Amino acid sequence: MSQMNDACRKVLESVGNALACGVFDLERKQALEIVHVPEFSDVQQEMITRAIMNLFRGINAKLLANRAHEQIGKPVMKEKGFREIQMAFEENFYFSKTIKNGNAALILVTKENTNIGMAWVQLKSVIPIVEPLIP
Repeated sequence: MSQMNDACRKVLESVGNALACGVFDLERKQALEIVHVPEFSDVQQEMITRAIMNLFRGINAKLLANRAHEQIGKPVMKEKGFREIQMAFEENFYFSKTIKNGNAALILVTKENTNIGMAWVQLKSVIPIVEPLIP
């Protein structure tokens, strides 16, 4: 197994009710590594890949961020977009963080009864391992 796979597996095994952990190259628009539990389907993997690209690089994300900055009187963002996103859906939580100067992202998908603090701690703990491995 690769170091990236090991890091994702560490997060998956350390967070209660984790379903998937992955590393995504936002520049090349591709998943670099995804580790998941058996019941997490290929369709779900594909949906996550598309969603993460849209969340961090899509036009709607940039518009939303810029409008939010305008509302509070701050200048329009010059950075690539969001740095961290946490979303709650009916049955799942999604935790995602950009790394490698916004050119890549880590994501963790869990069931809704996961400890949110533990999820963030474990996801961020593998950044020093994963970041140097991203092309």
